[in-house]
Amino acid sequence: MQQVFETLRQILAEHFLIRPAAVQPSKSFWHDLGLGSLEFTELVVQMEETYGIQLSDAELAKVRNVRDMVVCVEKVVSR
Repeated sequence: MQQVFETLRQILAEHFLIRPAAVQPSKSFWHDLGLGSLEFTELVVQMEETYGIQLSDAELAKVRNVRDMVVCVEKVVSR
């Protein structure tokens, strides 16, 4: 989990200029980190490219916060 979390934190810092310290497992992408739907889509694409995976709409519908994204990516990577 830590590896995916650190990768996600790095992408948010580099591409969306979010302070790494602000990225915590319980933080919402929308309310806490200020991402809009376009930025969230860009984040998903970055994660998919980084891990060579495809995240389905059904899986992404469950993602509300940083922890959810980490769990989602780990589940797909482990298949």
